[in-house]
Amino acid sequence: MRGRSGVLTVDRGQGTAEVHAVLHHVETGEEVARLYAARLVKIAGGGVLLSGDDVVFRGSKSKGDRYRQSWWCVPLAAKIKTAEGAST
Repeated sequence: MRGRSGVLTVDRGQGTAEVHAVLHHVETGEEVARLYAARLVKIAGGGVLLSGDDVVFRGSKSKGDRYRQSWWCVPLAAKIKTAEGAST
């Protein structure tokens, strides 16, 4: 995925201590992408580099295939509306 803008959040996987980085659509709040086993690699140049796994599930009972991925995240200067309606 290249050049997506969105809201980046971090959460824990259900029933596990694994950290997930989640990219949400700015307007709808829908999940766009999830980085499993996410870890912060570097903070530099006005952004952060995250590393983790993209998991592709092939069926309802599949554990999924893991592919290493890195995300370079740079904050935008635009105001974003929160769920409560306030601008940040």
